[in-house]
Amino acid sequence: MTDQQQNAETVASKVGTLAAMYAAGVLTREAFVESFALVVYAAKVSAARIAEVALWRWSLTSWPEPIEPLGIVPDPDVMDSLREAVETIAEDEGAQPGLDADEFQARTISEISRGAVAFGSGVEIVQRSERVAADAARESGKETTQDRMERAGVTHWRWVAQPDACDECRKRHGRVYAIDVKFRDHPQCECSLEPATPQEIETSLRKRRIAATKEENRHDTAA
Repeated sequence: MTDQQQNAETVASKVGTLAAMYAAGVLTREAFVESFALVVYAAKVSAARIAEVALWRWSLTSWPEPIEPLGIVPDPDVMDSLREAVETIAEDEGAQPGLDADEFQARTISEISRGAVAFGSGVEIVQRSERVAADAARESGKETTQDRMERAGVTHWRWVAQPDACDECRKRHGRVYAIDVKFRDHPQCECSLEPATPQEIETSLRKRRIAATKEENRHDTAA
């Protein structure tokens, strides 16, 4: 498991606990929303740090000069969008009357999650919260990687798919894109990006030229 994957799993577990407490009636909606935003923002900061360190380590052996970490931090204003996201979850799923604080302390989080099913959609709150939190952390890592590459003067990046990636992501594995092309993935995607080497850029451009020539010839033949 990579550091980014561990970070995503950790924040998912933390907000899952918060969501279970909210579903059980232990946390108020306001406390749930604010705690969620704080925990996820902290995970985004961690993801940014992990991304910079990983890029620096990669550059030590695979790039002409080290790409030193700059301490890039996600914009704090992103907490507003995090609050909006969890507000939507809370509004859709609703809070359920349940345990008081003393009773909650006496039971495990897994019991809370299972028990929430009996009096509402607590499990759905937990699962949705976990997905949103994990994706937010992953997104921060990828955005920081691309930002730092651009600041370092990298002109192109390469898509790196995980071994268990979906069919669409596997098709993109190894593809090269200009640095101003935003990395666009899908929910729960664990693919990443790396600087493309000059050789990879040239290979990509050559393939595109060949494809363009074939397309022109096809049109000429059809005409």
